[in-house]
Amino acid sequence: MNKNMIIELSDYGILPNTNEDYTKHINEIIAHGECNTTYRFAPGTYRFFASNGEKAAYSMSNSEPIPERTLSVWLKNKQNITIDGNGAKFLYYGHVQPVTLDNCQNVTLKHFTIDWEKPLVAEGIVTASTADYIEVSIDQRLFPCFVRNFCLYFDIGDGEVSELTYGAHTLYDAATLTVSHNSADTIMVKNAEQMGENRFRLYTTGILTEDQAPMVGDVLVLRHNQRHHAGIFAQHCCDLHYEDINIHSCGGIGMLFQFCENITCRHLNFLPNRKIGRKISCTRDDGIQISNCRGDFTLEGCSFHGLQDSPLNIHGTSVCLKKKHDEKTIECEFANQYAYNFPHWAKPGHALNLIDRKSMTSLAQVNVSSYSLIDESRFLLTLAEPLPATLFERSKIDIAIENLTNTPTVTIKNNRFGSCRSRGLLVTTPKPVVIEDNLFESAGSAILISGDASFWYESGACRDVIIRRNIFTDACNLAPYQYCYAMISICPLIPKPKKDAPYHSNIIIEDNSFDSPDTPILYAFSVDRLIIRNNRVCHSERIARLDSEKSLFHLKNCCKAVLTGNTLIGDFALNEKKIENSTVSEK
Repeated sequence: MNKNMIIELSDYGILPNTNEDYTKHINEIIAHGECNTTYRFAPGTYRFFASNGEKAAYSMSNSEPIPERTLSVWLKNKQNITIDGNGAKFLYYGHVQPVTLDNCQNVTLKHFTIDWEKPLVAEGIVTASTADYIEVSIDQRLFPCFVRNFCLYFDIGDGEVSELTYGAHTLYDAATLTVSHNSADTIMVKNAEQMGENRFRLYTTGILTEDQAPMVGDVLVLRHNQRHHAGIFAQHCCDLHYEDINIHSCGGIGMLFQFCENITCRHLNFLPNRKIGRKISCTRDDGIQISNCRGDFTLEGCSFHGLQDSPLNIHGTSVCLKKKHDEKTIECEFANQYAYNFPHWAKPGHALNLIDRKSMTSLAQVNVSSYSLIDESRFLLTLAEPLPATLFERSKIDIAIENLTNTPTVTIKNNRFGSCRSRGLLVTTPKPVVIEDNLFESAGSAILISGDASFWYESGACRDVIIRRNIFTDACNLAPYQYCYAMISICPLIPKPKKDAPYHSNIIIEDNSFDSPDTPILYAFSVDRLIIRNNRVCHSERIARLDSEKSLFHLKNCCKAVLTGNTLIGDFALNEKKIENSTVSEK
């Protein structure tokens, strides 16, 4: 093959609208092809079966740890490659990862749809309910399933079935197709009974209280299987461009990027396939996860709805310092069971930040000389300079370490974050972040800025965030979810906070529009130089969450905050503001 070529895959026998699985053939063509090549599909439908996939071991962030992943299209050590679907639909069967990129540079993926003929997330229409069970109608044409030994199983194709898990099933309102009031993560199923061809009775593990009771006609999203595979996975790559891609189903995270540099995502749609009758079901977990990446990340013109986790999550992975070998060598441990065994966590020249896990304050910054895994959980770091002698003089100090180099600059603009099970977007990075001109209707907080070194170990104290000209609808924060205290929730996990050392800093929230059914607008904890100005807050008649905060703006342990020029329209039951242990100016 010559350079700068367009390879029409149909010329190599890769033809649409057949039952043939071309996994091995496509991978052979790409593996033996040269760089600077576009591989273009003919329009139509292509089928990929898990039984024909490649096997490879990958430790994937926020995914279930398994010995091997099953891969369809696999690009490894490739440069200047374009995969052009040309409008094609890729249909998958069984547990499989549609696209995997490993150690690639300047790769473009565009113009295709990813879906499962028998999807990896199901839904049922509520036909009746009591305090002990919910009856649902599950369309066997869309979501084929059966009951065996009082457990509900879904046929996902290629001879594989997926068992309904016990928790995290979510109700959607039939009229608005947004998450129902107070319903996120409240329905847990202990067993099932088939009552007719499409009728199933799901017995709940706890009594459904009146405020949780499903209404006839509501859509119950059933989150079965485990997050073994992403839709598209990229590791240790740079200069990635994704555009005009639709993801209608996925068994885990829609797109997972880890240890990558410079990512651009434009005109991506993570939406249910309503053309064939699905109402809500889409990915089982996050839409896009950016884990330990660097350079620039841009998300523009994208749409999300019906995901069973957050549309976007950006974070690093903090680790625990376990042992000092000498003044320059330390042994560390991955502490999160879903983020470990990373061969690219650090490289020579990377900057690290050592953190007091109790106060989350910085103790020292050092540079990496070498990094090597000891086993799946532990690794050795050799540093370019000795650690401060005073660091280990403190009694029983608990130290976490984050990689400051593997943190991205972020631009999020002109996107629609529709109603999904949890939050709209999570962002923790010290590099500049701009979130502007987006629409939010997420069930939990529209924007969550957290950071911790004790539970999820998702690191990255924010230092420069602008949130402006966004629309937050009254569908935001209607259901309780972890750390979701307000539409915008800034809540790092700090066991012993220090007032004179806030965790986040320089966050500006301005010129946004909020519709609030007495839902809090902002909860901010441990922020230095927080500015909330010129926002418009309109009262909505929608019913608010029962466990809601009592103030529209709640600031706690914040320094040099400014709260000014915000307009309230309508009669609110909430107080306008609550200021705790904070310094606030209203000028």
